[in-house]
Amino acid sequence: MTRALISLVLFAGSLSALAELPEALRNPFAPSTDVIDGPAPVQTSWSLRATLVDGQASLANIDGKLLSLGDSIDGAILTRIELDRVELTVDERTVVVRLNPVDDTTPPDTTERDRASR
Repeated sequence: MTRALISLVLFAGSLSALAELPEALRNPFAPSTDVIDGPAPVQTSWSLRATLVDGQASLANIDGKLLSLGDSIDGAILTRIELDRVELTVDERTVVVRLNPVDDTTPPDTTERDRASR
């Protein structure tokens, strides 16, 4: 009985020690309870579909919306338009959104004759 009581006391003590594990030994799958200070994260899921570069008359199609220099989308201001990218400024940070590359693995359209031969 004394041996069981000692084992129980040692086991209970080890449980309290586990609760005070340093961060390096924390369960990596447990949700974090840390609070991150600083500005909110910048949205980076914009999709640049097309650009038309013509100086101050340049246009960009972002998420299906046609925007010119100085226009805003989701709180970000369009500050630069180039052939393959645009720059948006949000919370004094610059975000570069690149034109979605063409998927070269897509086969060319087949003609009616090719379809009929299948």
